[in-house]
Amino acid sequence: MAWASYPRAASPASDADSKGAFANGGPPFAIQLVRQVNYGPLESKRYFAPTLTSPGEFVEVAEDDLIQAN
Repeated sequence: MAWASYPRAASPASDADSKGAFANGGPPFAIQLVRQVNYGPLESKRYFAPTLTSPGEFVEVAEDDLIQAN
């Protein structure tokens, strides 16, 4: 869970960066982080995928990138 606290602020990769991240098959999995309080509506939904160049590091990706990679 340490990866979820670093960096404190992130934004999904740009279209050019994300296409490079998913080239040649891309990462084998992605993590979905959802925030919901007291069974109410979802406050946020973010996706993280492991980097292929640095083991143990994750990068935030957009939901559309995951759909296109699938």
